[in-house]
Amino acid sequence: VSVPNFYLISSPWTISDNNHLLSAKPLVAHSPNATICYGTGISLTASGSNAIYYSWSPTSSLTTLSLTPVNTPTLTSTLYHFGNDLGITKVIANPTVTTTYTLIVSNNSGMDTSYITITVPEAIVAIVQTPSSTICSGESAQLLSKTNIGTPAHYSWNPTSSLTNATVFNPAANPQNNITYTLTISDDWNCSQSSSAFVHVEINPTLSVSPAISICKGSNTILSASVLGGTFIWDNGSTNTSIAVQPDSSTQYIAFAQNNNGYCPAKQTVLVSVIPLPIVSAGQDQLMCVGSNTGVILSGSSNSSSGSYEWQPSTYLTNSNSSTASANPPSIGIYHYTLTVTESHGCSNYDGIKVTVDTTLQA
Repeated sequence: VSVPNFYLISSPWTISDNNHLLSAKPLVAHSPNATICYGTGISLTASGSNAIYYSWSPTSSLTTLSLTPVNTPTLTSTLYHFGNDLGITKVIANPTVTTTYTLIVSNNSGMDTSYITITVPEAIVAIVQTPSSTICSGESAQLLSKTNIGTPAHYSWNPTSSLTNATVFNPAANPQNNITYTLTISDDWNCSQSSSAFVHVEINPTLSVSPAISICKGSNTILSASVLGGTFIWDNGSTNTSIAVQPDSSTQYIAFAQNNNGYCPAKQTVLVSVIPLPIVSAGQDQLMCVGSNTGVILSGSSNSSSGSYEWQPSTYLTNSNSSTASANPPSIGIYHYTLTVTESHGCSNYDGIKVTVDTTLQA
């Protein structure tokens, strides 16, 4: 028999004349129903006893995997020859939605029909809502994600190190260096989609300032600051490493720093405590007669209960290191004495008095 190109898989057949093929009615067998992920494909295989024709539909999401032309008689009847006949036993199905494929096998004696359903779950969308974060060393970045599938959605972040929980949608990350985290979201069919988040880690500057200090009111002091890996500025606007300050009352001075990229602000404070000076009184000016045997009493006072007293000059004085001293200058004249009181922190203040020595006492 002269035979044009036709597709035969396996079928016992006989020839009765030039136009008709005689055989038993075919029976179809095929791959089972299946579930695939969106964007993937699956191989479908068909077989049939006494089958000559294999017809698949719909064909829009099918591609040929196996095609074997053999010599078979041509049938004049169109009863078993379908317009969408692929004539093949294996195809690749790539549906984007759940699809039921119709498989018909036939020969000149009849046909058999069956169906294969390929379920395609909704395509997973994995969105990282924080695709890029910048943190400073020691800080945490909050990673956020969302998906179009509801529960159950399975989250998996990688690498897992430095994450508070690698299986939730919103872990906190505390990396020490720049790192890219990959998020994979999967469903119960093991379909998955991935996205990524980059965390940039900036290095903190190292800022040092002078320790706290106490000064006496009216005095000044020098404050210093230094920074490694950045720049700094004092709260008074100075960028000098050392500044002189003379506050009237206790004051905090602040140095602000940032790293060389302008990130990771830092600050250090210096407390300058101002100690009030003691209040000192040397008493009233004194008059005395020249040659007096007793002299005069200098009676000083201060609000500093623990302060030390010193009268200067100590010439012609007794008890010059006491709040009360005795002065007895030997000759006529005006004598000036100063009482200095130093409190417990070393802050001092003074007051003066004069002693007038004359031949007579005058009011």
